[in-house]
Amino acid sequence: MEDPSAPAEPIVPEVAAPPSVWESGDPRKASAALVPAGERLLETLDLRFGQTLLDVGAGTGNTALGAARRGAKAFALDPSAASLRFAVARAEAEGVRLRPVVGLAEAMPFAPAQFDLTVSTFGVMFTADPDAAAEELVRVTRPGGALGLASWTPGGFLGQLYRLVDPFGEGAVLPTIWGARERMMAWFGRRADELSTATRTIRLRGPSEARYVDYLCQGFGPVVDALAARDAEGREQMRAALLDLCQRFNRSGDPSLVIPSEYLEVIVRLR
Repeated sequence: MEDPSAPAEPIVPEVAAPPSVWESGDPRKASAALVPAGERLLETLDLRFGQTLLDVGAGTGNTALGAARRGAKAFALDPSAASLRFAVARAEAEGVRLRPVVGLAEAMPFAPAQFDLTVSTFGVMFTADPDAAAEELVRVTRPGGALGLASWTPGGFLGQLYRLVDPFGEGAVLPTIWGARERMMAWFGRRADELSTATRTIRLRGPSEARYVDYLCQGFGPVVDALAARDAEGREQMRAALLDLCQRFNRSGDPSLVIPSEYLEVIVRLR
């Protein structure tokens, strides 16, 4: 087995990735609640010891680390070097090896058919060029390998939140297109021996609706950026809209907050 203590500074290509929307917030807090989705995805894929896996839009490394714990040779690709440094620190603390690479999903710095499995847990959905990213997911995965994706649906809590704050610019394609089964079939259906989807939920928790809105405004990158682009009146309106959204989705039945947020899990077994 490889030495997990080997240096693992993020590999930065000649053309660095542009700043990530997540760098405006705290990616560690944003990703903490999402660990179960990555673990479930890896179990659904039935990952095997020694397989080579790429986590696209890896962020702080939730899914890549899950793969490394299972004995995979795990690569983590993300546009944010800062997020990848958190992922590397987590790997070092656990004594597993992670291979971090700064780069974009729509132009991955990898050879064709380099990976047995290519996955993304709420990561590739934020690419600026979804069609190119879908092609890249297939290109870097070997024939007979598999893709595993988890993406927020348009109608779920996070899907509604992204539509509300719209931090991606006028005319931009919302990331929740990755949460639509029809789009998955259009991108991957003709390349697949098998394509399966399942609608799942992650429960987001907080001490109260108002405190959760405070967290979103101070530590959730897309909301932080959206607030920064508005004047004082616009910020108050957005805060009120976020509170209303939390109230509509909260299922706790007490003063705390428990929000089931819907996502689409997709498994593509390639020809």
